Amino acid sequence: MADFAFPTNQDIIQEVQTVIGEVAGPGVQIYSEDQAYAALHRSVDIIFIKRPWEHYLRWGQYTLDGVNGKITDPDPFGDVVSPDLSDFIYVGRSDETRPMPLLNNRINPLTIGGGTVAIWGSLPISDPDWQKKRLQFWPKASDPSILVNTLVRLKPTDYTDTGVLYFDRLMLVMGTAWQILDFDGTNPNAADTCKQLFDLRFRDIEHSLAGHPLQIISDKGIPTEWFVPYP
Repeated sequence: MADFAFPTNQDIIQEVQTVIGEVAGPGVQIYSEDQAYAALHRSVDIIFIKRPWEHYLRWGQYTLDGVNGKITDPDPFGDVVSPDLSDFIYVGRSDETRPMPLLNNRINPLTIGGGTVAIWGSLPISDPDWQKKRLQFWPKASDPSILVNTLVRLKPTDYTDTGVLYFDRLMLVMGTAWQILDFDGTNPNAADTCKQLFDLRFRDIEHSLAGHPLQIISDKGIPTEWFVPYP
């Protein structure tokens, strides 16, 4: 059985030009490739943030330094694009199924005692490790034998002609056509048509994924207590 050939970015752009000609009429202007790739980039930005796409996720397990509340790995998150914490889908202790809570900005983390890592947040951008390590764990002097697990979202970045964006082809085409027509502004009806098709395709994919059974994370039934942040 031959492997399926995923469309390159150039394939997507060529199909977008065809779609624009169909919905906006044969007299539509031909858009430059620079404009088209900029629209493709915007379309991927929208698609990427809509949900955590399973094939663009990565699990990791890390050791804390036991002193500064940082991960010992020198570069665990340098490829995580978002400067905020929105690309961190899960952060938790390795021996537990439920995630640790994110630090509330109105709580003083310096008051958290004990030897067990309890809460996580962001390193300040003034910290020299912010770019690569990104996360701060509290209490800082947590037992380094307690590992932490993370699930992060990795954004596709290859927008070259031969690059491949591993999203649904129709969603990419309609999203890109919508962005081009919407920014051009000369044919709002055509832009709206492409947007509706883009949204419809996303909903179809989401409904398909929702049809799979969900794993029960423990045998204790529905949790009835809050996460205990520290002993």
